[in-house]
Amino acid sequence: MTAPHEAGHPRDSLVRAVFAPDTYVAHPRRAAQVALIIDNHDTQSRAVVVEMSGPLARHTKPRRLGKIDLPPRRQHRVDVKVSPEDRQPEGDQDYDLTALVLDPVEREVLFSTSVRIGVEPMPSFRPTAKPPKPTEVVDQQADVVLEVEVWNDGNVPLSLDV
Repeated sequence: MTAPHEAGHPRDSLVRAVFAPDTYVAHPRRAAQVALIIDNHDTQSRAVVVEMSGPLARHTKPRRLGKIDLPPRRQHRVDVKVSPEDRQPEGDQDYDLTALVLDPVEREVLFSTSVRIGVEPMPSFRPTAKPPKPTEVVDQQADVVLEVEVWNDGNVPLSLDV
């Protein structure tokens, strides 16, 4: 519980936020979907702005929410999609996405909450064959060189045995 409001001192924020679920495992080619629940426990309406931060913020939609008017003693739900790229961030790692709930006028942080999103490993490669050298073999004793370029299309390191 908070102390009663005293004149001359700023009132403590009664705005809270939480991600549901608080952990999630995402596939690099499918968006992770989490909900951000913002609660206003106050008896007065409150306007807030929400900004995402952390390593996954650039992969997040929406990344920044404009002014949200929260009625007293009500919740507001925001569906958040996180779409990691194929190659970044690296697979088999956990990353935090943080939501900052801000006062729109003073830009003061009222509350922050985080969700931990794990990115599944996705091993994948793309081979490209080049024409053999020499292109024609006249002597059966001649060596033929075959070149193959292999590109790592996944999000984890690969090793190839040739």
